[in-house]
Amino acid sequence: MSDTETHLHYRLRDEVVWVKISGRANCMVGTDFLALVNGFRELGRKQFSLDLRDCVVMDSSFLGTLAWLEQDLGTGALKHGTYAILLAHPNGRVTDLIRSLGLDEFFKLTSGPVDFPEDWIPIPPTAARSSSATCSQISLDAHEVIVRLNPANEPKFRDVMDFLREEVEREKQPKPVPPPKDKDAGSNPG
Repeated sequence: MSDTETHLHYRLRDEVVWVKISGRANCMVGTDFLALVNGFRELGRKQFSLDLRDCVVMDSSFLGTLAWLEQDLGTGALKHGTYAILLAHPNGRVTDLIRSLGLDEFFKLTSGPVDFPEDWIPIPPTAARSSSATCSQISLDAHEVIVRLNPANEPKFRDVMDFLREEVEREKQPKPVPPPKDKDAGSNPG
């Protein structure tokens, strides 16, 4: 399944922004997800629920993006009784990832009865979804959050973060400009 086969939908219900992820939740899809979330944040929305019934897998980049969002909204960890992000009906693989990275205390996960919205509004993929530079930066930021929230993850992601730092720096370098084509090359001189 490619990233173009991953679909995002949203629905606003009361004060909660619902986002449905169908397919793979990764850094490429994360660009569109962040654009949607930031748009609603500018409108004052601070409560997000994700419908993960059709999310087949979530990578650490997307999970780190969610963790950053939870922290950035300033509501703190669940142990304080508040949360900004509800993850509804994640499959076993997604739940295992969250728990194995020690991030389950930062989200409310539920597999119980949920009144899911109907009439979802599709979010068309943007050009940013295919930008390797954007994905590299989002992925680096996400992994740094994962390590900050649970330092035990540092050995797991050290090499990944080193690679991503190099990739981000490489993307910042100016690209060589090819020399202009000589219009007279190959033509018969007079």
